[in-house]
Amino acid sequence: MDTEALTDSIFKLQKVNNYNRWIYDNIKSYIGRNVLEIGCGIGNITDYFITPGRKITGIDIEERFVDVAREKYKNTPGVTIAAGDALNPGCALPGQSFDTVVLLNVLEHIEEDHEAVKCIFNLLEPKGRAVILVPAMKFAYGVLDLQLGHHKRYEKPDMIKIYRDNGFEIENMFYMNWIGAFGWAFNSRILRRKLIPENQAGIMDKLLVPIMKPIENMIRPPFGQSLIAIGRKTL
Repeated sequence: MDTEALTDSIFKLQKVNNYNRWIYDNIKSYIGRNVLEIGCGIGNITDYFITPGRKITGIDIEERFVDVAREKYKNTPGVTIAAGDALNPGCALPGQSFDTVVLLNVLEHIEEDHEAVKCIFNLLEPKGRAVILVPAMKFAYGVLDLQLGHHKRYEKPDMIKIYRDNGFEIENMFYMNWIGAFGWAFNSRILRRKLIPENQAGIMDKLLVPIMKPIENMIRPPFGQSLIAIGRKTL
């Protein structure tokens, strides 16, 4: 993984407000009142979780992101930011449990992804939810994925197995952003880019997301750049 490529992507994605809102709108009905966001980064999606009466705990393994997020939310009631390892989040959160654990573009960075989901299970209250978004479509895997530290891209059967092997039932699972799957494949496999193109991200955010979002809300696409998987703890 090129840590500078990861930092570059995190700060570029801070600017794509329509896209970030789209992600949140796709998962908001599954978010409870006591939320753990593993891999919160600098808070690109955390912003949307903030609502009166909701407690949000964000952890990230990268200290530089934690520092930015802590400063950002230092005066925000109900928001706590901590440094922590997604493979062992309990180390940063002793004795705590949550009704919702969220990982957005995080699981693909963890080689032992089954172990990470097992940790999530142990952090959840009975009947709690795991809300996971991962990069989808294995055909799109390329240089950009390698630079960002992605071990894999996922298909639905992958996430079904991970959840079921770790005590979850599947509540919902769907793809989003079908156009983005082709764009990612083109940049990562054909052009072999090492960084997310900022101009393309801007065009996507301002022009394409407002068109695609309502269409995909009506008809879920059979594939997409991302896969959203909602699992509920069976105990």
